[in-house]
Amino acid sequence: MYKFLFLFFMLGAAAIIYKSLERSYMSQTVIARVTLTTNCDLDPKAFAVKNMTSGQVREFQHGEAFIKATLADELMVVLSEKFDQVSFEGEVVPVKQNLEIFQDCRKPIGIDGIFKSFNEQFAAK
Repeated sequence: MYKFLFLFFMLGAAAIIYKSLERSYMSQTVIARVTLTTNCDLDPKAFAVKNMTSGQVREFQHGEAFIKATLADELMVVLSEKFDQVSFEGEVVPVKQNLEIFQDCRKPIGIDGIFKSFNEQFAAK
């Protein structure tokens, strides 16, 4: 009986230590170097990368953008803030220090994305 309790508490302590180490690792702040390649008809300068947690947006220059984020954050390819009349939401990806994103513009947009865009465009303000 005591062996079982000892083993139970040891596993619990190991889980707590693992979670605290993981939390401290994921809270590290990095400058993510995001490289964008597309098959879109748009100039790559029309795109930007957005930190979903902080809301910070950085535009691509020569196919690259640098954005400050923690390893727990997620990034999304969006259209540059210059094009505020059009909405575009790319794939959400977890942060890495060096990140390569391929934005596929030939993939059909889901019906949910179309309705979301209509709602944002024509909503009563």
